[in-house]
Amino acid sequence: MELADAIFELAKYQCQDLTEKITFFGAVDDIDVIGGFYDIFKASLAGYEGVVAVKCSGNNALEHIVNELRVVSRLAHPNVLPCLGYIVTELRGPSSYHRLSDQRMIGIVYPWIDLNLREYLRLRPNVDRAYVCNQVIEGLQYLHGTGVIHGDLRGRNIMVSAQGIVQITGFGGSVLREDPLGHGAGFQKAGRWAAPERMLAVGAEPTVKADIWSLGMTVLEAFTGRAPYTGLSELHALVAVADGRVPTRPDKFINIRSGYSEILWALLSLCFQLVPGNRPSLESVRDIMTVIQREGQTNIEKDEAKHTTIKRTTTLPTIIDHLVDQGCLDMTKQLAYIDESHKYSGALSDVYQARLFNGKLVAVKCLRALTNSASKPEKVFKRTARELYAWSIATHPNVLGLEGLAVFRDKLAMVAPWMPYGSLLAYIGQNPSSDRCNLCTQVAEGLVYIHGLGIAHGDIKGDNVVVSNEGVAKITDFGCATMKRDFPVAFTTTESVGYSVRWAAPELFLDEGIRTNYETDVYALGMTILEALTGTVPHKDKADLVVIHTVLFRKEHPARPIDCIPPESVKGDELWNMLQRCWNHDPQLRPKATEVRDFVSATTIAFGLNHPGWT
Repeated sequence: MELADAIFELAKYQCQDLTEKITFFGAVDDIDVIGGFYDIFKASLAGYEGVVAVKCSGNNALEHIVNELRVVSRLAHPNVLPCLGYIVTELRGPSSYHRLSDQRMIGIVYPWIDLNLREYLRLRPNVDRAYVCNQVIEGLQYLHGTGVIHGDLRGRNIMVSAQGIVQITGFGGSVLREDPLGHGAGFQKAGRWAAPERMLAVGAEPTVKADIWSLGMTVLEAFTGRAPYTGLSELHALVAVADGRVPTRPDKFINIRSGYSEILWALLSLCFQLVPGNRPSLESVRDIMTVIQREGQTNIEKDEAKHTTIKRTTTLPTIIDHLVDQGCLDMTKQLAYIDESHKYSGALSDVYQARLFNGKLVAVKCLRALTNSASKPEKVFKRTARELYAWSIATHPNVLGLEGLAVFRDKLAMVAPWMPYGSLLAYIGQNPSSDRCNLCTQVAEGLVYIHGLGIAHGDIKGDNVVVSNEGVAKITDFGCATMKRDFPVAFTTTESVGYSVRWAAPELFLDEGIRTNYETDVYALGMTILEALTGTVPHKDKADLVVIHTVLFRKEHPARPIDCIPPESVKGDELWNMLQRCWNHDPQLRPKATEVRDFVSATTIAFGLNHPGWT
């Protein structure tokens, strides 16, 4: 492919030309990362905060670069490295790297991330590897849902940010489901991770099931810290793959409990089935990996850490010390001022607008004493610490990031970015044509992540979802969260702060000590989806006591809103059936949050819904 032809192709994909906005840190031929097909340079991009990576290829691999841009230009997911655009450049002066001398190049511009998966795990050996793998699975599910087959999944093509967010890249060998046969025949693949059917047939293209094989190899890589077929030379590894020999079972997996080693190896063995059709679905891989994440790891960082219990009698300075030890920043001295005229009061808290010394606008949240308890500050300290700790654990694009803690008026407070829209319904009210289905998908994405951590949120509703200026939904308010596994910090029993009646599952109204859990979260998620689509709260015409009687004793759900979920709509029927499953009176019959997320996401992808009506 000639350069002019490549540039013409890129125009069809609506990729942004960033040539005039890029400044390389050194000479253009000062390569930061040398690869077999590509070289990567560090640069700055005008208007972009942070370093960018420019992934370049000479004329001999233009087809790969154009193919990668063709694929990544259609992608947007937290676990996929976003493409910022492309450049066309010409090397200046003689190059010390002979292969690039006197060549013009097309480069893809990505955010710069320092570490790939293997490097990240090497530096952080005691990180939650199952959660890392689940992020890879989430990204791959999204790709397959959009019709993209990756074709070269492995640790080197998975980047991990300093915050632990996994992002898949390396799309030079990817194909689309609608591509004509033979489109991906000439693209590269890494033999140790490639499915045997791709090695045996000349020009064999990547497939969904071949990606499952590569995913299994990547999971093996993550839990051993080594490439597949370790101990074999590259040539002998290729022979082993072509011969249908799978890697031998490792003596041990890193940070996996003994009983769960059998489960993990059984999962990998399914991924390594020689008959592609016998390999598991991504949903099955994800479900098993989630079990391992919740129950099957012996994370040294957690096990060797001193476990701490925060009680009502724990003093405020001690609480702060414990939270700071767990990575929660003390922002008290970074608060330039708090504007008490901008105060927003809820049932249990007050939120103030404030500004940091660096100019950033933030929200400062202070809890108030419960009306049904003695107004002792110690109880409020413990409740605030509990919310701070649960919130500080969650780092995800669809969870509002916690800046840290602060002391304000002798109270422990939470500091978070200021969100001008305030809530999901407020955003929809100001942006009535917003893609509500996509917003629902993002809320479900955040909840799936929270459940994966071993936390039940406990109060999912529109008021506890904020939307950024970029239209990204973010879950907030962990005041009702419950820990479903052991964490380094524990809390003595805290009295219930009450439930949001219109979103609460019926079992929460029973006097049997039932606390919020994953199933009650799914019930609330269904109500929140209904809230987003209709633009009003559930049971809008009923008083709270009537709602309790309706859902607990009469077992009735909200009526189907025919204006936005019309009865003659097939897609509307599918949606309504899903919501009714979320509201099933039997908690065990409700779908998992992952299933709800997959349904709404698939609907967004398949039908491109950008309005409240399901037609």
